[in-house]
Amino acid sequence: MALAAFTLIQSAAKNLRLNLNSIFQQTCDLASQLSNLRAIYAVSEIENHVVDGNERLEIGCEGISLEFE
Repeated sequence: MALAAFTLIQSAAKNLRLNLNSIFQQTCDLASQLSNLRAIYAVSEIENHVVDGNERLEIGCEGISLEFE
């Protein structure tokens, strides 16, 4: 009977270890995803340093115009 109890405890400990390992891996992956998301939103905070041009698009003309300085 003691051998059966030991086997049961060993199996439970192994399952606990595997579950904890899985949780830690998922947590690390979640932290990485949150870090990537934070970096994406940080890009939206960058100030626009491009000066708007002063040429207007003619009415009836298709496309866009670009001005480089």
